[in-house]
Amino acid sequence: MGFVSNVFAIAYPALLLGIYMIAVGLAIEIALSGQLKLPRSLGIAMAIGAGATVIPMAFAYRLTGDAMLPVLPLGVAALIIFLIYLINSGRILLRNRTAPWQRIAAGFSRLAAPSDFIAAIAAVLIILPVIGFGLTSWTSGTNDFPSYAGSAQVWMSEAGASDFMTRHTDAFGAGLANRANSEKPMVTALLVLASEISGVPPYQLLTPIMLVLLFMLFSALLILCSKLFMISNFSATLAVIIPTFSIVPISRVYDAQIGQVAAVALLACFITVIGTGSSRKTWGGSAAFAVVAGLIGAAALGSNFTLAIGSGLMLSALAIWLLLQRPGNFRRHLLAAGMCAALILILSGPMLDWYYFSYHLQSTGEAGFDIPFASPLAAIGQQVFLVSSGLKQALLSWCIVFVTVAAINWAVFPYYGRERITNIFILVAVAINASIIGLKFGWNNYAMHKWLGVFIALCMPPILAYIISRLRGRWRIAAISIAVPLAVSSIAIGTQRGSSVTSVIPQDLLDLQDDARISALDAINIKLGNIHENSIAALVLNSGVVTVTEQTYASGTSPTNGPFLVHAEQTSSKQYSNVIKLNDTYALASIDDTPDEGGIDFSTDNPDARRFLSGKWYESESWGTWSGDKDNYVSLDLPPNLHNTDVAMTLIGRAFANDKAAQTIRILVNGVLLSTKNYTNTEMDSLKIVLPRDLIQSGEGRLTVDIQTDNPLSPSAFGSPDKRLLAFGLARLEIEAGDKNGTAP
Repeated sequence: MGFVSNVFAIAYPALLLGIYMIAVGLAIEIALSGQLKLPRSLGIAMAIGAGATVIPMAFAYRLTGDAMLPVLPLGVAALIIFLIYLINSGRILLRNRTAPWQRIAAGFSRLAAPSDFIAAIAAVLIILPVIGFGLTSWTSGTNDFPSYAGSAQVWMSEAGASDFMTRHTDAFGAGLANRANSEKPMVTALLVLASEISGVPPYQLLTPIMLVLLFMLFSALLILCSKLFMISNFSATLAVIIPTFSIVPISRVYDAQIGQVAAVALLACFITVIGTGSSRKTWGGSAAFAVVAGLIGAAALGSNFTLAIGSGLMLSALAIWLLLQRPGNFRRHLLAAGMCAALILILSGPMLDWYYFSYHLQSTGEAGFDIPFASPLAAIGQQVFLVSSGLKQALLSWCIVFVTVAAINWAVFPYYGRERITNIFILVAVAINASIIGLKFGWNNYAMHKWLGVFIALCMPPILAYIISRLRGRWRIAAISIAVPLAVSSIAIGTQRGSSVTSVIPQDLLDLQDDARISALDAINIKLGNIHENSIAALVLNSGVVTVTEQTYASGTSPTNGPFLVHAEQTSSKQYSNVIKLNDTYALASIDDTPDEGGIDFSTDNPDARRFLSGKWYESESWGTWSGDKDNYVSLDLPPNLHNTDVAMTLIGRAFANDKAAQTIRILVNGVLLSTKNYTNTEMDSLKIVLPRDLIQSGEGRLTVDIQTDNPLSPSAFGSPDKRLLAFGLARLEIEAGDKNGTAP
């Protein structure tokens, strides 16, 4: 598809989703207009509509299994309210004898603000580097989006998780079924909504969803900065663009972290409502305010619970600081804030066990992969790469910046005690929140990187807008003169990060969804050698049973009797037979799993040996290959002359163990436990096992060797920089006719 075709393909689901959420959000605003006044913003309306839709969808899925149950009633109710509003607006304009085109323009102007057009441009600028890919999945590294798309497919299955698992009986399917019932339900609901109303499969909706969320983020922040701090749209645009295009938050976008982007966008709308909304000084006014803020807040919490909670101290301080910019708002909203907090708890109540599971899963065990701690330049969008000159220097730089800002604040506001104290309050809250994250998980860690992205995207725009608002005359002109090139530089650095998107699912894989040759299969195995392709292929293919034999975010599973989906370029190797070329990129093939005479060498000298492995196996090394999970498989076919005899199988390898941390390795063949051995060192060892003839015949000569351990260990626990979890390292497997001298079962 050409670039223009891709633009239209992406715009179609994005517009449908945006229009639906805006219609629902505006209907709620209209219904509450007698009690509540919000600034004109399509982004805010979209966030209200999102909250009012995805929360009932999550409830409906949990209670009935049908997430789409509330969507049509909500849409119809919104349409009725909206039509009544337009009719009343039209009558008023008719009395003034206004021309029809003027009535339409006036009606639209009541819905959208000028900042919404700026927000749309900013969102498109970020998405521009990936628009050329079209409706597909892409990422610069992590493999999270297939998990979101898979969760949406579970919700969309007729019988939910049970129906999904009849086709996905492997570890990949079990992992997704579990995730769909425990992780980020509001993002799952958003994907389901977009897919159902557009007819586009969830795994193709990454770009449209990102576009909608980014528009929501920019629209909210622009309104917050311009309205609360009383600065021009141009100044507000500079205050928003400089930090949000920073490489730290923008890397979350190009990493396809749709849950993090959704949470940040909704949190931006939440603090904007808190900071700029106003209500009548009545219980009804406070209740209306609480309903709107509560819907958005609960949706943000359900989009990424750990991110919202992990940033909770900073975000709470930010909300208080924004309210204190207008003391009247703070006193007026105290009751509404209490009601809002209660409503968020009520709306989150049915999902609290899911949130607890998510929090427990992500706050225990391994802390996550390392990302260098960003320098203060990242706060103003001027850090070029996700590297720093060193942790100590970065921490020292941040400390200097915080102390300098605090000192300037103290000097500038000597006669304004309240303002001086509130500014120190937000600085201290940010520093404490950062320290908690850094000390628990480490400063050079993904958890710290996520938190820093929230700080830069949500705290820095209002802080910069506040600084601009406090400058007068030539000082403001000078500040804007500096901000303009900073904004241009930030946009250039941020969008350049789009070049880091190196993994893109090709259209050839997506086209397999409708391939009749695959649909006719009872079973198919996926072995594409790429974690991203393996994950998406499992969602695309429409055969009977789909088995992913290699690692995704779940371990691979031993293959079934069906053919393998492989890259067409691989099929020239002698190990492939019965090849059916599906298109230029992919093919169906049988893989010859009969080992060569003499056994199988699993070192880098024999790359073809990878075809025997499934589960979680790391890259082969000069001596062999490490397994990294509790179950790891070697699947092979015995030559016909060994089908009617006992067979001796010898495993040559090593366990990752020492005298302080022993490893117990169990060997199961075709599900039968044949050997258990305890290891206390990593020395190479030979384990010989006799396979009874009956066991071989029951599998018709096919062997699935399951190498089990209860507790894979990481070298990092013993001072090594290697953070892999290691279980058993397989160097060689040998097969011969049995002599009864193997290890007894």
